[in-house]
Amino acid sequence: MVYAYTSLMDKHPHSVMYEMIKFIIGSAILYMMGGWFDLDQIVAGGSYLITIYLIGSVLAVSYISKYDMHEPGSDMITMPS
Repeated sequence: MVYAYTSLMDKHPHSVMYEMIKFIIGSAILYMMGGWFDLDQIVAGGSYLITIYLIGSVLAVSYISKYDMHEPGSDMITMPS
């Protein structure tokens, strides 16, 4: 979900929720298909790498949302007139 990352860049207050939706969908795919679209046949442990990515992504977005977000527009650069 590209929207999960763009909402984080736009400092949207629901960025963590969108990231959790991505995590749930990704986890459901891994569980129901027994892997990530046969990635394990191409890359040994590919499904584990996807799992690490999904978990790391949630942790990173949660951290950024909690500790590194400012008010929207507060860090925008303005050009002198």
